[in-house]
Amino acid sequence: MNGTRQPRNRAVRKRGTVWSLGPRNVRPANVGVVAGRRYYSPGLGRWASRDPIGEKGGANVHGFARNAPGQWFDSLGLWPWDGCCNGDAYNRLTHCCRNGKVLGRADQPTGVYLCAKPPLPPGLYFHMWVAVEGGHSVGFYPSGLPGVTTGAIHSPDPAMSHPDAVCKEIKLSPCKYDFEAFRRSVEAWSPMDPAPFPYVPFLMDCIWFQGLVIDTAKEIAKWQ
Repeated sequence: MNGTRQPRNRAVRKRGTVWSLGPRNVRPANVGVVAGRRYYSPGLGRWASRDPIGEKGGANVHGFARNAPGQWFDSLGLWPWDGCCNGDAYNRLTHCCRNGKVLGRADQPTGVYLCAKPPLPPGLYFHMWVAVEGGHSVGFYPSGLPGVTTGAIHSPDPAMSHPDAVCKEIKLSPCKYDFEAFRRSVEAWSPMDPAPFPYVPFLMDCIWFQGLVIDTAKEIAKWQ
């Protein structure tokens, strides 16, 4: 080939095998393994035919899922791994494009925390709530109103000032969730006594309410 790039519509003959450089694949005579839309050569340890979508799948037209089939799959051979976001190139395996910005797929801090207060002697009292970076917090308690199952939403949660309170920040993928919408959803909870749902110990208590707040926020913040 003398270091020059061959036209896409030409075929190159090497050691008696025809390799297609055009948009259509020609099955090499010495390759007997057919995997979906492509031919695989066990002897070469690589795909013998081009990616069905050409360079949209990456500069290496004989590659597959960024050469990481243990982590990714492309059953039809049609996934474009190279992406463009507002003029910036990125790897679709490790990043995404959201609102014109390239973001990593790995989980990142959200600014929302799961908080808990250790049980007090004799170990019968334990409280959990949700907090947002900046001061907002919300929790669920039995109401002071008559009725055993009446509940009340407290915001801010009085346990936030407890010296033994422990908070752990929630981490999510910015490619799956809008962090701003996630925080706003948690901050939307306001004091309510009585609450629109009852307080039932060990069933609909502060732990249940913590899960309700986070699950609702995740559903609202999920990218469409």
